[in-house]
Amino acid sequence: MGYAFRRRGLLVLLQRGSEGLINGSETALHDNWWDRIDESEDWQRGVYYALCASYALISFVALNLNVFWLSCHGSFYFYGKGWGLHPGVPSSV
Repeated sequence: MGYAFRRRGLLVLLQRGSEGLINGSETALHDNWWDRIDESEDWQRGVYYALCASYALISFVALNLNVFWLSCHGSFYFYGKGWGLHPGVPSSV
């Protein structure tokens, strides 16, 4: 059974033997991809801006759906069957 680690753009395959991990296990295990992302401000800014953009897009869609939902209910009440349900409302206005 092999394990794959990315190291400097090359794929290093590790074979699991009776002694544990062999064939480059020391270099592959010390090269952690999360440490590179954690130390890079460009990655952090990129992830932050991507999260901000996705939040703005989801908020925009939710706001548009909410406005559509409210406008449908308002038009249904004032121009639809709402007048028939409460006939005293038009005379009081």
